[in-house]
Amino acid sequence: STREAMAVVREPYPDATFTAKRVVDVSDRSVTTVRQELADRLTEKQAAAVRAAFLAGYYETPRETTAQELAASLTIAPSTLYQHLQAAHRKLLAMAFDDLSDAN
Repeated sequence: STREAMAVVREPYPDATFTAKRVVDVSDRSVTTVRQELADRLTEKQAAAVRAAFLAGYYETPRETTAQELAASLTIAPSTLYQHLQAAHRKLLAMAFDDLSDAN
């Protein structure tokens, strides 16, 4: 409780004052929830492309692999890789900004 917390704080800091009590809305964005939402939104090919790109260092600076090397490792054309990555990126960003688009 607030009183118990203040009693603990006042013991070492007798001049401490209570300014405000706030209720924080904790979002249901646990790792499991986010992973499930990703699985629901991305196709298998999009998820595989993004995961492979991430693990291969495609998003590092400088890149640890090229799109051509990554596409070859997935046995797809570079243009197909770009399509999968672009679609996945759009969906991931939509997930991140859902609450912003709801406000507009």
